[in-house]
Order: sequence, then C-alpha cells, then structure tokens
Amino acid sequence: MSKRRVKGEGAVYRRKDGRYMGEYTDALRKRKYVSGQNKQDVSTKLHKALEDVDKGFVHDSKGLTLSEYLDRWLEPTR
Repeated sequence: MSKRRVKGEGAVYRRKDGRYMGEYTDALRKRKYVSGQNKQDVSTKLHKALEDVDKGFVHDSKGLTLSEYLDRWLEPTR
C-alpha cells in the first residue's frame, strides 16, 4: 500500500504523449506545472520549484509597477 503524499508536496504523472508533468501550488494558490522526459527530471524540477516557494520567491510580476518591483527586490532576505 502506498503512502499518502503530504499536502502541498506536488504531484508527478505521465501524459498520454509519454512526457511527465509535475504540478504544484505556488504561494498565490495558483497551479504551476513543470515537465520533462522522465520522472526523475520532473521530480527534481518539482522539488526545486517547491523550495523556491518555501523561500518566498514569487514570480507574480504581472501588474507590478517598477517602484513595487524595486521595493520587493531591495527587501532584505529572511
């Protein structure tokens, strides 16, 4: 019996065309996807993306003014 994944861990699955997809939820609760040729590559990309989410890297530049972007960029890392 397989163990259940932890909430927020992401999912890896195979598409009909043979490629693998990884799915996760970002900090803004939007679904994001990573893809690759094999399961291991996708798993690596997925873990990297989840680490970025945990560190607070948010790629939501849509609608940001330059001053808002610079304020966020100059904000000290935690």
